[in-house]
Amino acid sequence: MNAITESRRKLLDDGYKFIRSADGDANRGELPKIKICDGEWGVWKTHSKHPSKAARDREMIRLVHEEKCLCLESI
Repeated sequence: MNAITESRRKLLDDGYKFIRSADGDANRGELPKIKICDGEWGVWKTHSKHPSKAARDREMIRLVHEEKCLCLESI
């Protein structure tokens, strides 16, 4: 394992979750969503869907501040 993978594994073992935003495909009527990785690295599941990107971003900020979540991008 390289140093980055080991660091991520340690954070996951300590109960942290990684989150990232995902834009839905507007042509197919998909909503913006939050993806979460809380176990095996590389497996992303949909955590929640939101009516707008602003609502999604507010929820991501809440997760970072109130839960043990680490964002993989700037919000």
